[in-house]
Amino acid sequence: RLKLLRRLTGGQPDQPETRLALAGAAAEAGQWAEARQLLAPHEAAPPDQRFARLLALLAEAEAGDAGRARHWRDLAASLPPPP
Repeated sequence: RLKLLRRLTGGQPDQPETRLALAGAAAEAGQWAEARQLLAPHEAAPPDQRFARLLALLAEAEAGDAGRARHWRDLAASLPPPP
């Protein structure tokens, strides 16, 4: 799935939705560093719940940081739902 998305997007994730799709696919493939890099521009202010939930998954899966994962889940609850 990650390879297909990379090909479809030309490897240039300029839009937030493209970044989210690629980051999700990278996380599913266990490519934590790539997923984190794709989400990095949105860490300061995630646009909606999906970004914060994926950041929570990364915090837990990549670093085993339950506290940071909880922070992202709590933040997700206060963010707007996906469009």
